[in-house]
Amino acid sequence: MKLLEGRGYLNARYTNRKVPFRLSVTDAGFDKYSRTFLPGYEGLKTSVGLEIVNHEARRSKAIAQSLDCPQVIVEHILALFEDRGWIDTYQETLPWIDIRHVSPELEYWLEET
Repeated sequence: MKLLEGRGYLNARYTNRKVPFRLSVTDAGFDKYSRTFLPGYEGLKTSVGLEIVNHEARRSKAIAQSLDCPQVIVEHILALFEDRGWIDTYQETLPWIDIRHVSPELEYWLEET
């Protein structure tokens, strides 16, 4: 666990120095896992980007439905895009995330992919 936390794949909160009472997977950890264990994940990231740029999709739920993909995976991809500065998101209500701003860098990445 310490190794995964050290690499930025997990967030752990401890009651003492050895036993975590709360674990969560970071977006980087989810990305690493998905690239390894989810067939077609790299293509899915591209598809999410294309939905945003070409179809002006701005809601995670709509993107997930359009791509016939679990919304939780789309939302992790959106978080990854946000970490890279390609989009700006907000969540006013559940059960979706909205995109407020799209950087030209996302389109540039899509052209390079």
